[in-house]
Amino acid sequence: MKSLESFPRSDAPVLPLGQTLPKVAVGAETANSLQMAMGSASELENHLLLARDLRFLNEEHHSQIEVKVIEVKKMLASLIRKVDAERHP
Repeated sequence: MKSLESFPRSDAPVLPLGQTLPKVAVGAETANSLQMAMGSASELENHLLLARDLRFLNEEHHSQIEVKVIEVKKMLASLIRKVDAERHP
């Protein structure tokens, strides 16, 4: 990923940004998995802010990635509401 080129070799994330979100389980654990994914997305937002503040990401790359993370969080929030509504009618 081009955004990672500015990270010092020792500070580069082990996983590329965007691959840190856990897979969502199907079935009884769906609600829990979605909550974990939301937490991971929030953690990713914080890592992006830190990377920007430490100048590992320029403002443009930060903004591009942040928009995608926010979009994912909105989708997760929608799914969480839907699953909760189905579990607690």
